[in-house]
Amino acid sequence: MPSERKNIIITADDYGCCEFIDRGIIKGISKGVISCVSTFINFAPRSANERGGAYQGSIEAIKELLRIFPNIPIGLHLSINAGTPVSQQNKVDHLLRRNKIDGQHYFRSFSKFDPDLYFKKLVITQIVVEVQSQIDLFKKEFGAKNLNHLSCHYGTLFHFEKILKEVLEISEFRRCPIRNPILAFQIPISRREKGKRELKQMQKFFKSKSKMRIEGLGNLLKWSDTVENFISLASQGGSVKKRLDLLQNNKTRFPEFTIDYLYRRQQDFKNKAVPISKLSRHKPSYYLKPGRNSPIYEFIVHVGSGRMPDTGPVGVNKSYFNSRKLELKRLIDSQQILKTNSINLVDFRSVSK
Repeated sequence: MPSERKNIIITADDYGCCEFIDRGIIKGISKGVISCVSTFINFAPRSANERGGAYQGSIEAIKELLRIFPNIPIGLHLSINAGTPVSQQNKVDHLLRRNKIDGQHYFRSFSKFDPDLYFKKLVITQIVVEVQSQIDLFKKEFGAKNLNHLSCHYGTLFHFEKILKEVLEISEFRRCPIRNPILAFQIPISRREKGKRELKQMQKFFKSKSKMRIEGLGNLLKWSDTVENFISLASQGGSVKKRLDLLQNNKTRFPEFTIDYLYRRQQDFKNKAVPISKLSRHKPSYYLKPGRNSPIYEFIVHVGSGRMPDTGPVGVNKSYFNSRKLELKRLIDSQQILKTNSINLVDFRSVSK
């Protein structure tokens, strides 16, 4: 990549599910290291004795965020694997857990994702109903003009061609930019021979960078110019090319490059049994828009601050909560890097049509 100014979106995910995450995002915005927020809208208010702890609910949390930062761009973090449905329950019953939690019907966990269930036409229809309902609720509460982008929890709507094809029929997916749907996931060494070869190359590459303390945005920016030959694209749900073709044909707008999980623990790079940290790098020749001088990068961050709840909100992985504190610290430590590396900190409005 050339060394001209980089256009970077730093998106904080998972706002609107618990105070710990919300506080971390608010702190990151105040420090100038988060350029937009991707927020749930489907977490109901909770009492102190409910799973996830006392919480005001997604809608009130978003209102609070906009009172503090009236100009922060916010996108909708669609969810069919966390929180409660905003649709009538009888219209999305196949998406729900069998048993209630704290008297509420919650979505099935992503860890229990069953393609045999989710790929049925009836279930896909229910997914579309819930996605449309969440978009409609956001527009009702905050206005269509304030919908900066669409993303989805765990990428469920984007991984699988059958689901993606139906979801793209929703008009907002043509009007509004979305997160790059082709992410690179951690690939187990045992997955396949190609993955083994690429992982060895990646391990060698990252090991050589360990002297630089692999923990900051500065190194990540250097990787973004260097790692094109070390990336494996996830292929869940069918061909990456088929999904990209779907997006192209629907004229869907999204950043060319998305990097998920900015920071990982140092020991993850030392333990060969642990898959390499998630990165995503795509070939710009496939869908880089003609005439755009520089691609758009999105860095997804997962942050938190303050006291962690005893239990995580339903559908949100609490095992990463300690790392959320570290990630926020590393991100704030990178403030100076954001000022000295020829960076334009932007949001999804910069994604061209």
